[in-house]
Amino acid sequence: MTTNESLTYEQAVEELGRSIPDLQEACEREREWWGTETPGPHVFYHAVFVPYLEERLARDDDTVATSLRRVFGFVERLATSTDDRLRDLVGVTICKPLLGDHVRLGRAKSYMGPATLRILKEAQR
Repeated sequence: MTTNESLTYEQAVEELGRSIPDLQEACEREREWWGTETPGPHVFYHAVFVPYLEERLARDDDTVATSLRRVFGFVERLATSTDDRLRDLVGVTICKPLLGDHVRLGRAKSYMGPATLRILKEAQR
C-alpha cells in the first residue's frame, strides 16, 4: 500500500502485519486463533496492536524510538485515510486506550502526526 486512498477498512487487518514487521508473527497467531472466522479491525487491533503499542510506550529507553516512529507513521496513514471507519479505528481503538495513562500518552504524542493528534483531541472529549 502506498497511498491512503488505497487502504480500506477491509484491508486494515492485513496491512497491519505488512506495515509493522514486528507484528507479523502476532498477526498470524491471532488469525490462527480465530480459525475460519474473521475478526473486524477493531477487535484485531485491540488484541494485537494495542498491547504492542502499550509495551513499546512503557519502555523508558531510546531503543524503541525507531519502532515507535514506524508505528505512528502507520497510524497517521490510517488517520489521514478517506475512509471514516479507519479514522474511527484510530480514535476508538488506538487513541482512547492511551487516555488512562498520562506517561504513555505524553510519549505517544511526541510521535503522533497532525491527523492523529486531531483524532486524539476528539477522543479526549
